[in-house]
Amino acid sequence: KNFMLSGEESPTLKIRSRCYPDIKNLEIKIDDLYTICGIKTMFPNLEELIIDDSRNCCRTCYDLEELKLFSSTLLSLELNLSGQWMNGGDNSLYEVLSQLTKLKSLRISHLRDGFDKDLKAVEKLIHLESLTYDGKNDSYYECVEEGDVNTISESRTLDLSRLTKLKSCVFTDCSFCAKSERSQKSQVLVVPQQLKEITYFNGRKPVLSEGLRQELTTFGVVVKSMKDEDCNS
Repeated sequence: KNFMLSGEESPTLKIRSRCYPDIKNLEIKIDDLYTICGIKTMFPNLEELIIDDSRNCCRTCYDLEELKLFSSTLLSLELNLSGQWMNGGDNSLYEVLSQLTKLKSLRISHLRDGFDKDLKAVEKLIHLESLTYDGKNDSYYECVEEGDVNTISESRTLDLSRLTKLKSCVFTDCSFCAKSERSQKSQVLVVPQQLKEITYFNGRKPVLSEGLRQELTTFGVVVKSMKDEDCNS
């Protein structure tokens, strides 16, 4: 069963006191300030969740911590953010996403102030089949918090080799390079052997270095380059 909850149907209303155990797919459209607090009580068995904030141009803090409560059921998560989204919870995006280990599909769009530390949560999603990530992967420990050399080095590598079911990746606005290149401005990308396709959007800046593209081609991975207008069409 499907269910859509708009900003006008805030969980603070009487709907919040009800429980819908048969609802498996939920779409939340955000029109105003919103919290997802309480959705586990209302929809305890969610398998697919879409949070759509794409129409909201206000800079707003959202607390996504409750998503961790769906770690045993959630198979698909789509966060359509506004580009003004800010994490307002006590837990980082990494701490939230890394708990959702049953996920088969993850799509994040227009992630504002994204860091390599957040993206590394994907390494723990070993059942993931499809990944779409639109956000930066700047160095967290260089931009926000001091870290030792080993911590910084670990965060600058995205190792997807354990994701043996991953079939496709789409990246936008983040930067990757090959292990042999090791650039301070790019995160090293290691892909699983069975991955056959990577798509990246180059409308803003290069996402995959030339060395990485050559390496992927050698591994038999099809590398597709697209522009923003292709994404919007």
